[in-house]
Amino acid sequence: MHGHSFTIVTYIGMKDQSEDIPFFKLEAIVSAFIDQYRGKYLNELPEFQGCENTLETIGDYFYEELRQRLEKNGMELYPLCVYQVSDRLLLPTMNMDTSNRNYQKIFDDILRLESMTGANNLQ
Repeated sequence: MHGHSFTIVTYIGMKDQSEDIPFFKLEAIVSAFIDQYRGKYLNELPEFQGCENTLETIGDYFYEELRQRLEKNGMELYPLCVYQVSDRLLLPTMNMDTSNRNYQKIFDDILRLESMTGANNLQ
């Protein structure tokens, strides 16, 4: 048995777009959710029993669970992407156009860094 690391990219906004995103609260919600899975074998957890644990099924589960937690706090979770690499990125947003540009820049930076280090984790 061996472990994997994942990058989770989220697009998060406020339901009321006139409000600022409470970053400390956002970080607390996301960290509490992610930390319960850190260092664990997902196949051994009840929520992942009896299903094929692919990036898609993991992403679907994480999306729904995180969406519910954020919604209770006046936030919306837009797309959530899961990559098999070593860290996570949070992209709070006021609108999807800005968030898409920010995401593309970060993704381009990841690819640039990987090419500099010889890593090729995104496939």
